[in-house]
Amino acid sequence: MARRYRKLPELSQQDIQRFWKYVDKTPGQGPTGECWSWTRGRMPKGYGQFIHQRLKWYTHRIAFFLGHGLDPDQENVCHHCDYPPCCNPSHLFKGSQKINIEDCIAKGRKTPPPISTRRGDTHPNHVHPEHMRRGEDHRNARLNNAKVLEIRRLRDLGATQPALSLRFGVNQATISDVILRKSWKHI
Repeated sequence: MARRYRKLPELSQQDIQRFWKYVDKTPGQGPTGECWSWTRGRMPKGYGQFIHQRLKWYTHRIAFFLGHGLDPDQENVCHHCDYPPCCNPSHLFKGSQKINIEDCIAKGRKTPPPISTRRGDTHPNHVHPEHMRRGEDHRNARLNNAKVLEIRRLRDLGATQPALSLRFGVNQATISDVILRKSWKHI
C-alpha cells in the first residue's frame, strides 16, 4: 500500500526562521561530519518532527522543500547520509519507496528478503504427506470421520446445508467444504 503524505504546509518567513532556529549547522555532526542535526523533538526512529499548526511534520521533508523549492508530494525524502535527524538539503533526495529500499539494501542497512527453499515440491508437506495431521487427528477438528460420512449421506438424501450446520454444530461453510471435498478429502 502506498504511503500517504500530507501536503506540506504554507510557511511564513517567521515559521521558516523558527524551523532553521532548531537546526544545528555546526560541522562534525552525523556520519559524514557535514550533517545538520534537528535539535528538538524526534520520532522513535530518530527523524525530527516540527510542530506547525498543531500538526507534526517530518523535518527532513520540510528541509528538502526549503532547500530545493520542490514539494516532495507523495514521494519519500531520502537521506544520502543515512542520518535520520539530518536537515541538510544537500543530503536529501526525493525518491519512490522502491528507490528508498534499494538505497537501503545497497548501503547494507537492510538485507533483501531470503528466497524461500520451502516452496512447491520441496515443501515438507509435499515430501512427507504422511506427517500431516488430517481429519480427526488434527487438534482443531470439530468433526470426526463418522460425522463427515453422515453429512455427505444426509446431503445426498436432500438435507440442506443450514440444517446440517445446525445439527452438527459447525458453520455452514464447513458443511459446504465437506460436501465439496475441499476439506476431509481423505475420506
